[in-house]
Amino acid sequence: MRKYLRKLLYSLRFLTFIPVPYREGEDLSEVGGSAVMFPAVGFIIGIGLFITGRIALLFWSMDAAAAVIILLWTLGTGGLHLDGLSDTMDGLGGGKSREERLAIMKDSRIGSFGALSLVLALLLKYAFLGELEMIGLFPVLVCVPAAARAVLLGGILLFPSARKDGMGVFFRKNLDRRSVLAACSATGFLVLLAAGPAALLVSAAVTAVCFGLCAYAVRLLGGLTGDSYGALCEISEILLLAGFTAFGRWIPFF
Repeated sequence: MRKYLRKLLYSLRFLTFIPVPYREGEDLSEVGGSAVMFPAVGFIIGIGLFITGRIALLFWSMDAAAAVIILLWTLGTGGLHLDGLSDTMDGLGGGKSREERLAIMKDSRIGSFGALSLVLALLLKYAFLGELEMIGLFPVLVCVPAAARAVLLGGILLFPSARKDGMGVFFRKNLDRRSVLAACSATGFLVLLAAGPAALLVSAAVTAVCFGLCAYAVRLLGGLTGDSYGALCEISEILLLAGFTAFGRWIPFF
């Protein structure tokens, strides 16, 4: 139990702004293996977003509440995944060869493709969050961050790394397949419990689409990078929001 608690703390330190301090003598393989707790961190993020949304709705409309939720979503994760999305889009859009794409992704400056991807990502999240008043905040806000990080976990495990070093390689080489399967199964159970069978089907469809995008990125980059993982998380969240809000109007899975 202590081992999993440590892994959760390591994941919180990496994925959120929560100031979990570093300790001397940390086991690096355990830190790398902490990626298995990414869905649990997503669940914690989702609870925070739900509470924020409920409080915001006491004072403002759903449109304003959606903006507040996005603000916390972005600040709470330190913009980590959005940064990965912009770098990935710059690389895929601006490079002509594998080497050029990877070099562009490593450049800290943002280009036109990256800036456009950020604007569109935030706009789409805002639009879909605006639908939640008619569907329900709890199942969507709790399930989406957790399910997106389960997709991310699967992407880390199933697809090769584009570079021989870096954060992506660090997490990938320390993952245990059985632990990943257990984490993804637990996330699926959470989605089923909170939102119902239809939401689980939506999550499965989004996972398939995202893995298809991963395969395309591997063809262009030779593998995935830490930035690619960030992009994968952001795209998963957007597609899950789109799917949940679309089906929530017609299928009573909430």
